Amino acid sequence: LMVLAPFAVLTAANVNEKFFGDSRGSSWARQYDLLTGLNIVSQYPLGGIGFDHKRYTALGGSLGFEDSGLSAESLDERSSSNGLVQVFYSVGIPLALVFVIGLFRNPFLRPRWIVGVMLTLALSGEALAFTPFFAMLAFGGMLRRQP
Repeated sequence: LMVLAPFAVLTAANVNEKFFGDSRGSSWARQYDLLTGLNIVSQYPLGGIGFDHKRYTALGGSLGFEDSGLSAESLDERSSSNGLVQVFYSVGIPLALVFVIGLFRNPFLRPRWIVGVMLTLALSGEALAFTPFFAMLAFGGMLRRQP
């Protein structure tokens, strides 16, 4: 319990800075990426939009979250920072579910469900889904288990 107290204070200070302090642009960017990505998923649920960054930027202009505090220049230059939503809007809901299930079934790290939750949370903060490490974990979860 004594160890958790400093972490709670640091976490509270960090969250306060991200939402109300000088770093609030980070929360605006993450909110924009989440809502824009979900809007794209709702328009292209089965096949997604593919991996073309220019198409994401173009659709972000028409389907994007409009109440963002970000400048127009930063919206045109940025890619998504939400890896989990990026999987869903890139390949569509059916293949994205296979990817997420693979994270929860990975044969490399135990206990599987805790690692799956941790990996899913890690993906929600950074666009790491299509890196070799996460791909290895997701596709490793699709391997047939030996009895």
